[in-house]
Amino acid sequence: MLFINEMFISQLLKKPVIDRSGEKIGHITDIVIEIGGLYPKVTGFEVGTFVQKYIINHQTVDVINKRILSLKFLKDDIYKRELREHEIYLQKDLLDKQIVDTYGCKVVRINDLKLANFEGDIRLVAVDIGLKGLLRRLGIESPVVRFAGLFGNEISENIISWDYMEPLETELSRVKLTVPHEKVSRLHPADIADIMSQLNVKEQVAIIKSLDHETAAEALGEVEPEMQAAIMETLEGEHASDILEEMAVDEAADLLGELSKEKARELLGLMDEAEAEEVQELLEYDEETAGGLMTTEFIALPAFLTADQTINQLRELAPEAETIYYLYVVDQSEKLVGVVSLRDMIVSPADTPLLDIMIKKVISVEHDTPQKQVADIIAKYNLLAVPVVDEERKIIGIVTVDDVIDLIYPAGRQRKPSRYGAMADYRAAAEGR
Repeated sequence: MLFINEMFISQLLKKPVIDRSGEKIGHITDIVIEIGGLYPKVTGFEVGTFVQKYIINHQTVDVINKRILSLKFLKDDIYKRELREHEIYLQKDLLDKQIVDTYGCKVVRINDLKLANFEGDIRLVAVDIGLKGLLRRLGIESPVVRFAGLFGNEISENIISWDYMEPLETELSRVKLTVPHEKVSRLHPADIADIMSQLNVKEQVAIIKSLDHETAAEALGEVEPEMQAAIMETLEGEHASDILEEMAVDEAADLLGELSKEKARELLGLMDEAEAEEVQELLEYDEETAGGLMTTEFIALPAFLTADQTINQLRELAPEAETIYYLYVVDQSEKLVGVVSLRDMIVSPADTPLLDIMIKKVISVEHDTPQKQVADIIAKYNLLAVPVVDEERKIIGIVTVDDVIDLIYPAGRQRKPSRYGAMADYRAAAEGR
């Protein structure tokens, strides 16, 4: 097949199709590609006549350019077929549709599609999302570009390689994409959240369904509560509960608090019993207090453990804890008696008891402390987390800086919490400064 090195689909649509004798048999109404691979291969051309439309195989084509599509066979010898499995149309399924740009982490609209010779085939290699693509389809690209140039303006191209693109629809031309949103799933959860914020609920749910449960949980943790609720209300119960189990306990409780009572009750019933109990306990606290903000994922260790024994314990406990920069020390009655930084513990001799490393004057809050007061304490002492205690001073949870970041750092404030510097604030408090 003779094909110019590269062309846009807008330059091919409506062009006449002739057979080997030169007789016109129709015009190009669409182009067919096979989904899969880095750059999808063109496998056919849809030919339109006054009475019908049909697809011809790409092997049937002899010459294709911006003026004509010429076939190798006579009209009566041409094999006509329908769309096959794993094939889609470029115009019907992609042109003017929204698509995910995984490089820019945004949703864009396709104004034109670029084809090129690649590894001996015609392949879809890029999409045009800029003004030039629209002008090209209207047939006025050249005059408009020249006119703009008279005034020193340049209409630049905005073309993105197809390997960064991923269609939003999972159903195209009766064909289900074999690996929907595979490219999106490799992005950072915050980038996935940015993309989801540009979509409707149906599209958001489709993306969440395509992710593994852990990634879905992390992505949901990055979006607004209203969006979280809309997605979870739409998801099937088993799928939604599996995602909840991957979330931090406090995040799961916050999300359930946004749902209808019926949906929240359904999901709690489907969750692992132990995790559901933890979430239920958090739901009983007023959301405007420390109890409503806290997570129960923290590490509390007995004071008699040595530094070496603590490190061994951390290897087992750390995956379940939200933060391990602070280790909380408890006595035999499980009362909070001290706090140790991860750094201080690591640099201490292996046989040193936590009792000799810990800071004994621990800054803490009670479960009914107002959230603004909790935020003020975290900001004042530059903490990554503050423990929450009950009436008997037993630690029941922690509030992390992430939970109150909007209250601590309004626009214009630049101070950031230090991973290790907070221990100096603990020491200052202990010394009465």
